[in-house]
Amino acid sequence: MLQPGVRLLVSAQSPASESSPAEPSTTPGPPNRVRLAFLMWSAIFPLLTILLLVINPIIGEAPLPVRTGVATAILVPLIIMVVMPFLTKRFATWLAG
Repeated sequence: MLQPGVRLLVSAQSPASESSPAEPSTTPGPPNRVRLAFLMWSAIFPLLTILLLVINPIIGEAPLPVRTGVATAILVPLIIMVVMPFLTKRFATWLAG
């Protein structure tokens, strides 16, 4: 049992890693927000334009909220799960700059 006023320090590093020198990180830093916003816009704009051209003949008579809901239901998962992971890996160095 610890005495009052005594702190117990716990290290998450293994003993072997304490003696080895730190290796430089090869992963880029956090993305530049302006560049990330530009990259997102450059992905969303053409995909949204193509998507609207495709779905407009199909649901063109539907009210605007319905058309917007259909477009975003398709576009958002596509951007989040497919397009942005690909683009952020491809442009990682540029985003970190």
